[in-house]
Amino acid sequence: MTEKLYYKDAYMKDFTAKVVAVSESCGKYLTELDRTAFFPNEGGQYADKGDIDGFKVYDVIENDGVIYHLLEEKLQIGKTVSCRIDFDDRYDKMQNHTGEHIVSGIIHKLFGLDNVGFHLGGEDVTLDINAPLNRDDLARVELLANEVVYENIKVECIFPDKEELKRLVYRSKLDLEDNVRIVNIGEYDSCACCAVHVGYTGEIGLIKILDFAPLRSGIRIHIACGRRAMKYFNKLYSEAHKVSNILSVPKEEIGEGVAKLSEDFQKIKNQYSEYRSKTFLSAARNLKCSGENSVVLLDDATVPEMIGYANAATDKVRGILVVLSPKEDGGYRYVISSESVNLKEKSAEINKGLLGRGGGRANMIQGSFECDIESIRNYFGIGD
Repeated sequence: MTEKLYYKDAYMKDFTAKVVAVSESCGKYLTELDRTAFFPNEGGQYADKGDIDGFKVYDVIENDGVIYHLLEEKLQIGKTVSCRIDFDDRYDKMQNHTGEHIVSGIIHKLFGLDNVGFHLGGEDVTLDINAPLNRDDLARVELLANEVVYENIKVECIFPDKEELKRLVYRSKLDLEDNVRIVNIGEYDSCACCAVHVGYTGEIGLIKILDFAPLRSGIRIHIACGRRAMKYFNKLYSEAHKVSNILSVPKEEIGEGVAKLSEDFQKIKNQYSEYRSKTFLSAARNLKCSGENSVVLLDDATVPEMIGYANAATDKVRGILVVLSPKEDGGYRYVISSESVNLKEKSAEINKGLLGRGGGRANMIQGSFECDIESIRNYFGIGD
């Protein structure tokens, strides 16, 4: 069993230990120490970072009470080594994990719901709740969670014996019996947890619920705490400052500014669409067709615009009118119309001949071709 120094002092940054065993795995070495302050990859969060005798620790794994440190170098068994924890990374996890306990505890206290999943990654912190909550519910949770931060409550971590454990009321995702560690945060939360935490809630500084989304029968909540929350706020503030300058409105009014910009854009878009429709309609009415069929190319036209053109120009063509518009990935969208040919009966033949797909009614079909325009013109007998 490896002595777990992180339970004695979660703030330990440097320590020495003796190399107990080394085994090779996939070109790296699983190194066992007699004691360690490196928290392993468990409890819903990634392992601590740092180095041992100057060599980078790539991962930390626990198996049956033994903790293994993954290194690129093979250390000598029996050697006393100097170890360093990346404490900025450790403290970030401590702030966010304790913040998650507070949020989950308040949700349980207010709504009787359980956290059934938790992940603390390098960028994202998520917790999965087993029933839906709405935005107002989460705003209430966030407000109370930060009140717990302001109270600066002591975070207590204990290992109760079996009898004491039976008397305790605490949150847990598993049915635990031996070596159960309970993390208590005043009256707000009591939860079984193996991870490291801050000593007092005030150290978290800020808890922010970033987003949420439905997940199965409940929701997944995204949060940021401490330095992560400040980093997130600074990024939002910077982006808000850019938008404020572009719109020439105060940062506090960018929502209204964007709404007005969107409204003005929609008006211009509608005017442009009306202008395009009139232009296409005028071109359709002035279409001259000397042969049996006609192929017309409309750049950047939408399908409704192509249909409008076809409706206005079909009577100008004795046979088949083919209206095309280029696709971004190559080929052409088509709308084909006719007053004299049953296009529904001919659609399979046309699609086969021009690598197309689509269909429709007897007087109009629509779809796409994957071939070049010259092949389309030749198919419908349109010369140069």
